[in-house]
Amino acid sequence: APTVATTAVIGSPVGTYPITASGAAASNYAITYADGTMSVTATSLMITADDKSKTYGSANPALTVSYAGFVNGDTEA
Repeated sequence: APTVATTAVIGSPVGTYPITASGAAASNYAITYADGTMSVTATSLMITADDKSKTYGSANPALTVSYAGFVNGDTEA
């Protein structure tokens, strides 16, 4: 059976990466390989403006946001 590998890993940035096959053996076949491609696409990140309130005539409160969708240990930092 062939071995299939790519250079992409869990934290690979958005882009394309080769997929290669190798190692198959069969006496009745002249085996050739054609590379494939793995596309890493951006994941969705939702940034929501947090609801706030204030009383008439007072200054605006600090405006903040919340996040949903970080992966691989990423944070707003």
